[in-house]
Amino acid sequence: MAYRKNVRLGKRRLAHLAGLEGRVESYTSGFIRACVLAALVILQFAIIIGVALFLGQFSALFYFLMEGMGIIVVLILTNDNRSMAYKFGWVCIIMLLPIAGTIMFFMFGRVGKNNSLNRRIAARFAEVDKYLEFDDSISEEFRLSHPVSSRISSYMTAEGSPLYKNTEVTYYEMGELILDDIFEKLESAKRFIFLEFFIVAEGALWDKLHELLLRKKSEGVEIKFLFDDFGALMRTPTSFASSLRAEGIDVVVFNPIGHYIN
Repeated sequence: MAYRKNVRLGKRRLAHLAGLEGRVESYTSGFIRACVLAALVILQFAIIIGVALFLGQFSALFYFLMEGMGIIVVLILTNDNRSMAYKFGWVCIIMLLPIAGTIMFFMFGRVGKNNSLNRRIAARFAEVDKYLEFDDSISEEFRLSHPVSSRISSYMTAEGSPLYKNTEVTYYEMGELILDDIFEKLESAKRFIFLEFFIVAEGALWDKLHELLLRKKSEGVEIKFLFDDFGALMRTPTSFASSLRAEGIDVVVFNPIGHYIN
């Protein structure tokens, strides 16, 4: 948590966006991909339920074994420290469909400390935690100046996030005001540009950003671009990422929809 000074910006002219006409592309291919994804996910669940019903009728021993595992899973969930919505959802599924629900839980529901992805994330955090600097005097200064807010900062510090001072954050009254600053910073880039977006849509704004990135790439600037596949699903063509890679931009697609049908 940072000890910050807020700066409020008033209305101003967006110099870098002057002359842009609104245009956002919409691609039917994204809609088709979403429909195919939904159909495949439904098919996966249908197969799981079908196999569970078939095996349950085929072997009474298997049926009672899965029933017992379902009871164990419910007990584990009851004592789990995760959200009530997570626990209640899985308990309902397992109670309604003991065999299929148990199979689905072991396939999709094991999201905890033992999850391989979470283990990798924890390892990454451990690598950078050693560089964090904790200063009790800053926490005490903040507590005296802001006794109410210090409760939150104390909690954050206890969870491993140190409190800093002499930092600054810029507040934008309207979201589009940040665009001018983004383009200004991109124009001044000399060594690298790292961009991360959830929603990406082809249109007038993207055309301007794309042109700027290509120009910076020609100047020798390293460019890394991360975007969410779901956020761009309906607004970009299927060749969006591959086209950027062909232009020399290092692209990583986060949360690819293909993971939901594996």
